[in-house]
Amino acid sequence: MQCYTLTSHCVSCEWKIRTDYPWMALYRAIYLTPEGTQLSSISEVGSEELEEGDSTPDSDLELGPWWSMANSKPATAFLIHSCCWSLLIRHFANDEVDLDRLFEVCRNRSASRTAEGVHDFDSLWSSLQHPLIRPIIRGIGDDTKQLSKIQRLNIGASNSTFLGPDCFGRLPIEIRLEIAAYLSTADFLGLRLVSRAMVPVFSLQSFWRTRFRVNGDRGFLNCLTDDRGKQKNWRSIYHCTARIEQAYLHVWSVRRQWRNNCWLRDRYSMTQALSGQTEFEDNSLDEVAWKEAAAEIRCDRIPKRLWRDGFKCKCRQEEPIPVSHTALLHDLVIGMTVFILHEGTTRGRRSHIIGFDLISADAEIPNITLGHRLPGSQVTIDFYGRHLRGFGIVTGNSGIRALRPVFDSGTITSWIGDSEQDEMTMQLILKDDVKAISAKFDVSHFP
Repeated sequence: MQCYTLTSHCVSCEWKIRTDYPWMALYRAIYLTPEGTQLSSISEVGSEELEEGDSTPDSDLELGPWWSMANSKPATAFLIHSCCWSLLIRHFANDEVDLDRLFEVCRNRSASRTAEGVHDFDSLWSSLQHPLIRPIIRGIGDDTKQLSKIQRLNIGASNSTFLGPDCFGRLPIEIRLEIAAYLSTADFLGLRLVSRAMVPVFSLQSFWRTRFRVNGDRGFLNCLTDDRGKQKNWRSIYHCTARIEQAYLHVWSVRRQWRNNCWLRDRYSMTQALSGQTEFEDNSLDEVAWKEAAAEIRCDRIPKRLWRDGFKCKCRQEEPIPVSHTALLHDLVIGMTVFILHEGTTRGRRSHIIGFDLISADAEIPNITLGHRLPGSQVTIDFYGRHLRGFGIVTGNSGIRALRPVFDSGTITSWIGDSEQDEMTMQLILKDDVKAISAKFDVSHFP
């Protein structure tokens, strides 16, 4: 006799639906129906005993339809542990989730990454905890006892000093704090360097607490914000959790699942521009001289680990086909918005430029979108009457990592994206003004 267990993976934690732990046996399915995508009720899988040599259970009825739907090609269902679903929907602020869109995101997700960055799989498996159990982080107890030595500033709603051209100085501190809360820590540090009015926000524990929102830099420790009655040094906690080693396996696993959920949330939020040319005839660009920068088509499909035979990468049968978007920069274009996808990986933080919006001065003329839009993760550039001459580009092994515009005025602009990486930098600069922008986007992972 042998034991039969399901081998499909949860789209959130990426562990299998199986019976090794009680919470692993409780799952839900995101599945297709003729009326649209549905979310199943909670199901429980047990161990079905089979005769020696059998590869299928005696009765599919006891297992439900999800097993065959999840393993069909193409898959018509995706499985998720019941507790993992509770964690995932927190990334959507508990709003009603569009299941049709979430299904498309799951369809384009990478292959199972259970082995990603895991050096001691046996220890990780043996110490695996329920996803909803709060992790214990060493050192936080000591850090929270030592309140920040930075002198508290007497800043209230009435304190709204105006420092020359610094527009933020007109705002009360509460509004400045709210603005800072929507920025990543790296972006806020950049803002602090150019705005004296934002400097006091850096000293506020309430600002550092926002870093622990579920979609913040330390969102995997969002559970710490539940202790509303306890005083914490959030700034100290932020710094002491910058590196999570595998020695702290529970915290490491929590962060790993949180990154997977962020991956799903980001791609769920992305919208894609229409394919092809934009509002002009192909022959209008016949005489345009192009300058190009290229990088490899990115592949999020991490190789599956074969524990005795190393690694093996098996992508889908179809190759990713990049979609080309092209747009003219007419006289009414007064700026552009660059959309960035930030990802945390086992090798650190990295960014990808995923799309542009060309901003029109005429409110009746819609902005032109190239690639993808990701609300809440963009940088807007105002041309201020300057003429765009090109871009500085940082390319990596998985796409364009960063860029910065170059204008005729010779103004040096900041990098958009993560440029401090060991990557290749290229200059795409024309003698005359840029007349058109064309880009190819790998849409195989971005619904």
